[in-house]
Amino acid sequence: MLFAMKKALYKTVSSVLMLTVFISVVSCGINRSSTKHGKEKVSEDAPWFDSNVVTVDLEIDFEKVRPDCTTWMAGLDEKKIVLITFGQFKESVDNEYVSVSVINRTTNEMKKIDISKAFTSTDFIYDAVYEDGRLTLLVNKYNPKTYAVTYIEEDVDLETGKILNIRELDSGEFEAESDAFTVGEYKVAAGYNDIGKDMIFMLQVQTPDGTWNKIDIPETDNEIYGVPVILPLNDMTALVPLATKMGTRYYELDLVNCSVKKQDEKDFEWLDPKTLNEIESVFNGAEGKVYFKSSTGVSVIDIDNKKVEELFDYGWCNVNKNLFLCFQIVDCTGDSILLCGQENGNFSLDYNRTKAASKYYIVQLNKADKNPNAGKTILSLYVGDGYCPDEIDDAILEFNDKSDDYYIVVTDKYSKTANYDLAKPEDIEEFNLAMLNADNELSNELAMDIISGEGPDIFLNTSSIGQLNNENYLIDLAPYFNDLSSDEYFTGVIEASKYGGKLFQMPLCFRLDGIITESKYKGASGVGFTIDEYKQFLKGPLNGDDVIKLGQAYYFVELFNAMSDKFIKDGKVDFTCPEFSELASFVKDNVPENVIISDDFNASDINTASRDTCMNMLDYFNRMAQHNGDITILGLPSSDGRGPLVQAYSSVAISAEAPDTEECIEFVRILLSDDIQEELALSEHFVLDRKAFRKYGLLAADYYNTAGSNQFYFELPKNYEDNRLVFTEKDIDNLEKLVMSCSRVSSEDSSVSIVLIEEMPAYFTGQKDLDSVTAIAQDRVQKILDERG
Repeated sequence: MLFAMKKALYKTVSSVLMLTVFISVVSCGINRSSTKHGKEKVSEDAPWFDSNVVTVDLEIDFEKVRPDCTTWMAGLDEKKIVLITFGQFKESVDNEYVSVSVINRTTNEMKKIDISKAFTSTDFIYDAVYEDGRLTLLVNKYNPKTYAVTYIEEDVDLETGKILNIRELDSGEFEAESDAFTVGEYKVAAGYNDIGKDMIFMLQVQTPDGTWNKIDIPETDNEIYGVPVILPLNDMTALVPLATKMGTRYYELDLVNCSVKKQDEKDFEWLDPKTLNEIESVFNGAEGKVYFKSSTGVSVIDIDNKKVEELFDYGWCNVNKNLFLCFQIVDCTGDSILLCGQENGNFSLDYNRTKAASKYYIVQLNKADKNPNAGKTILSLYVGDGYCPDEIDDAILEFNDKSDDYYIVVTDKYSKTANYDLAKPEDIEEFNLAMLNADNELSNELAMDIISGEGPDIFLNTSSIGQLNNENYLIDLAPYFNDLSSDEYFTGVIEASKYGGKLFQMPLCFRLDGIITESKYKGASGVGFTIDEYKQFLKGPLNGDDVIKLGQAYYFVELFNAMSDKFIKDGKVDFTCPEFSELASFVKDNVPENVIISDDFNASDINTASRDTCMNMLDYFNRMAQHNGDITILGLPSSDGRGPLVQAYSSVAISAEAPDTEECIEFVRILLSDDIQEELALSEHFVLDRKAFRKYGLLAADYYNTAGSNQFYFELPKNYEDNRLVFTEKDIDNLEKLVMSCSRVSSEDSSVSIVLIEEMPAYFTGQKDLDSVTAIAQDRVQKILDERG
């Protein structure tokens, strides 16, 4: 027998798919795709779960123990939960760090048992099982002299910590691709067996007497991806869904005779492969029901009645949704759910994981008789990138708890990724166009829904969607926040986010976007380049190698958007101004028609300058180290040498059709509060609150001078170790000056960009003169703006 080492509590999926799925993590049990402003209320029968979150301190001495230790649940019964922590000591010793934590389920008190001395530094604990009052550790013992590996089971006395029994196991090469599933008195694991040069996927069944039998899967001409779940049919048979290249295959597993029989896939069409793919953690409940956790909540597979039902959505309680993503389901009856686990860790100022690794969470959920929010009016919230960070979700929870009349719900109606057609693009410019078209479809959909009264009430992270910056769609936030002091907030960032003096999008935290280089290259303005200055920079220090890696059409749009306030004012378009002509002439004479990007990337190639985004504190210190401490961020070439762009990482806007503007404004105030701004700053974001910005900037400087000094990801100068920079308060001063040098927010009206991409190449390639091209482009853009009103 051989269990695999514990895997992560949830599967790795592509970031785009995860973001799309996460939008559906919402609450209230309403029809979320058709919310009329102010007309939907939380119903009396909307499901709700009371929650109790217990945080257990595992009492790990991180002065002695490495922070990358792993804790997982061995098992539980009615009285106790048993955890195992396995890791390594910092100093070279003969033992591994192994401790057992026994948690009393009534009092939540913990008894810790350190059993490190029972294991040598060549032992590896890859699983632990607590059942029937017995804790069993599964260990491989490596002999460095003979290179032999022995697999053993060791029983541990939970009172004394003594090893009671040791049993040697078969040393096969089976590697399970998930934890073992329990069916009656049997256990089943699925995975690969190393047979000669081939890796054969198979099942392994443990019979009640402890014997393990391996069963081949007859899919010889099909690529097998894995087994997401094993469903009990009765105490002696199980259903095995097999994910393969050719689709899902189903097998009936005879546990007594250790054999499989292929089933007709049509009999299991009710069991959606997408549902199976989303399974992250499984619990076998009573009456043959299988409960599973996914990225959105907890559901049950009822194989007798051939249906899958949602039992719990992460929004049906007052716990931060992101916390659930790290947990596994360990007990469930339908009305009562127990989830346990650890946070993934804050991989920024707490990159060493000590904060996350020292805590273990136990979340008990019990179905409530009544929803405490019943009768509240629903405020629909759109999340621009499909994902609410912890900090934003905390703000939603705070608002929902404080408000007597309103309840914020994240809508799952919109999916930006659903508009992407990325299968065809073969180069970067085709990809960019596909992205623009997706943005255009989404922004049009949002705008139409707002006008019709069916759109969201609050918008998060739509700062980059220029089309919405219009009083027909969003309210002007400026009158509500004119009292913000420049001593307390980066009011320059707020000013840079305005359009025609109106603030449609309030930035919460941001990035700095521009040309990252050394201060000696800045133009006369001190914050950017004029067109002529950039020509000299391109010919001189850059030696003709432009850092803006785009072909003519997209290059032009990039610079146009950075200074579009020169060309579009109060809904009127003017492409006949000298600034437009200067920009077009520069692109025609200095930029290649199509971009050429080498597949070979070497960080040392960007020492002079890079066209990039400084994302956070780590990125800032990283680039400082790369440039030997001399760093500035300059604006893109423009007619007036303006500064860099503010790229709103997180922003908030309010619909012009929202049912209660004052209530929505209160949510914005929560997002700007000290607590939320400090949470965002702890994750190293550049935040609007200057006090939080400075406090955590100084903490970051100290961290990257010490424990975090190994986190830099750029290739550093060869002499860096001998002349290591010491980051100081002066560097935070400089960063603040960079923030205050920003000219405007990074935003794009995709409809306008598409027109320019279509029309301007006729001038760049010499087919038409500039007057002819601008006349057509201006007319098309003006019509677009006029249609919006």
